[in-house]
Parts: sequence; C-alpha cells; structure tokens
Amino acid sequence: MREWPNNNLPPDGLLSRILDSITAEKNIKAAKKAFAYFLLSFGIFATSLTGAIFALTGWIIGSEFVRIISLILSDTGAVVANWKDFGFFVLESAPVEYLFVFFLAFFVLLLSLKYLARYFSGASRFLNLANIK
Repeated sequence: MREWPNNNLPPDGLLSRILDSITAEKNIKAAKKAFAYFLLSFGIFATSLTGAIFALTGWIIGSEFVRIISLILSDTGAVVANWKDFGFFVLESAPVEYLFVFFLAFFVLLLSLKYLARYFSGASRFLNLANIK
C-alpha cells in the first residue's frame, strides 16, 4: 500500500480535481444523451416529413386545389369581394389530415433542434470544464 508524503495526507487540490472529473463525466453523459435524442427525433422528422410531403403533393395533384390557387391569381377582385365565402371554401377543401401530419413533422423538427441545442450547450460546458480549447 502506498503512503502519502507529509504525514499521510493527500496532495492539495486532489478532492477538487476528483469532483471536477466527476462533473465532467456527468456533462459528457448528458451531452451524449441529448445528442442521441436529437438523432432519434431528427430521424423521425425526416421520415414523417417525407411521407407528409408525398401525401400532400398527391392530394394537391388529385384535387381542385390548383384551380383554387389559379382563381386567386386570375380573378383577385372577385376573391377579395367574396373573401368570407372563399375563405370557407378553401378551409372546407383543405386536406386537414395531411396538414396535421406536416405540422406534426415540423413540431418534431423543432424538438430535435431543442435537443441539438442542449447537446452543444452540454459539449461547451464540458470543453470549458476540461480546459479544452
């Protein structure tokens, strides 16, 4: 068994170095966890957004929505004069299910960006704590 010099006392600063390394390990673990959540949520976002875009474009091609848009561009005066009726018509013909999936995918994107921000903040804390530049 090794004996410490100076009356068997540990060197100065040993406890603070141990606590700093434990804190750095916790920060690394939290940063890795946040990055894993980011990768998972970004994968879900990419998959769901691709499906939502294909479904939405399929609906737009197969419906009268293109004619509604062309009506706005061709006869703006009539649309402005009857804006309430036109607005209800657009809302009735809108693909609520596909728009819901699209906005759900967008929400997952925001969630993944939140985890990415946490990852970088955790990584920067680790780099500052470990004095890595």
